[in-house]
Amino acid sequence: MLNNRAQNNKLRVLEQEKIYNYYIGDKDAILQYLSDVQAITFDTNLIAEFQKVFINITKKVINKLANVYKQPADRYFIDENGEYLEDLTNYYNDLLPLNVNSIDKQALRFAKAFNTSLTYIGFDKKIVYKVLPSHLFNVLTDDSDHTKLLQLQYARYDINQKLYVYTWTDTEHYKQECMDFQDLTVTGNKIPVGDNMDMVNPYGKIPYAILRLEEQNDFWGQGQSDLVNINEQVNFLLSDLINSGVIMQSWGTPFAVNCGLTTKTDKGETTLKKVRIGAKHPIQVENVNADMVPPSFEYKNANPMITEIKDTIDWMIKLIAITKGLDPNAFLADVKESSGFSKVVDAIGEMELRQDDIEPCRVYEDSRFELTKLVLESHKSDIESYQELKGSFVVDFAEIKATKALQDDIKEKEFKLKNNLITPIDLLGESNPDLTDEELTKRYEENKKINGELKPKEDKKDIEDNKDFTNLNNPDG
Repeated sequence: MLNNRAQNNKLRVLEQEKIYNYYIGDKDAILQYLSDVQAITFDTNLIAEFQKVFINITKKVINKLANVYKQPADRYFIDENGEYLEDLTNYYNDLLPLNVNSIDKQALRFAKAFNTSLTYIGFDKKIVYKVLPSHLFNVLTDDSDHTKLLQLQYARYDINQKLYVYTWTDTEHYKQECMDFQDLTVTGNKIPVGDNMDMVNPYGKIPYAILRLEEQNDFWGQGQSDLVNINEQVNFLLSDLINSGVIMQSWGTPFAVNCGLTTKTDKGETTLKKVRIGAKHPIQVENVNADMVPPSFEYKNANPMITEIKDTIDWMIKLIAITKGLDPNAFLADVKESSGFSKVVDAIGEMELRQDDIEPCRVYEDSRFELTKLVLESHKSDIESYQELKGSFVVDFAEIKATKALQDDIKEKEFKLKNNLITPIDLLGESNPDLTDEELTKRYEENKKINGELKPKEDKKDIEDNKDFTNLNNPDG
């Protein structure tokens, strides 16, 4: 029998795995969840004949909620006097993964989904960051502090399809071959990982940065189960609408009276003949006496509540959007283009959601940096021109701006250009935020040269004709 801790962890894994499957849109898993919820209402044989219909509002809601890394964060170093350390900043950023902003987004989105996400920090010529969903991990925490990580484990198959459990503590790193037996997982002896024959953690800390959005009553906290449940009910209603309301009622249920459609099998069992319909397939009825009920074949239709079901689906989607602090109109099918004022209001809502996540993300960034620093120090012999990361590490998160109408945006930029508040290079930088000032300047000069070559030149004769025409209309010219 599983103890309470193991049983609670098993339930936690199942819940987080369901959230993950809905978030990534795992078709097979979602269809199985849908079949399970349909089995509460319908017979299993009937479910097998249903058309399964599902949509994924979970991913859209979570991505909408996770907006701190909508634009890349700016990471840099300053000295004790607050002076910007350009060389050290460039050195550090060059060692980070090229897709670090995508990794940041994934870490926050998983945190929005599960409340807590873990990012692995490793080294392979450059820093390596990996973000995995929470249900893949088992953790052991301090009895007096559930946020303090003492041990982290995860399972992985090797190239020979053997399953191993990998373990990290502050002092050890090893793996164990394992197999499941009923409700128990049996593990073998400790085995070194790679060339780490001593099975020692070279970093002195478990190399996983924790992004936790809310402090709750355990290490993980509560994920978006309410969102997933609404998504599940929406899929149930959609499938019911398509099957009972559209497909079945477009045909109806065949209703045959005294049409001779039954037949006897060799075993004496009564079965129903299959009926083909259409102009080429008439239904022939024979041996009908005057005292028998007149034969008839028709389709019976119920009165499906199509409008009511559609309204219920819309209401459920609006409800979950409102409870998450989002604009419900952004999630409905029948939506008109937002006005400028609506876009401003929506941006304000995003700013409020973002502000709640700024501090947890800052704590996560500081933790990830400290672990990154330990990993770099451990691998400094593999780094050409290694530099110690002195100075203070600073992270600036990009601000969210309200979406502007195109004409308003053009007028604002023209005003700033006219009054020398910005340059064409600044405008080019908005479309190419990853380029340096030198690269932007070079790109601007190249564009200017190409545009000049492509611009049609006026014919010399046309110029002379225009000059004469001007003199005729301007005697003083």
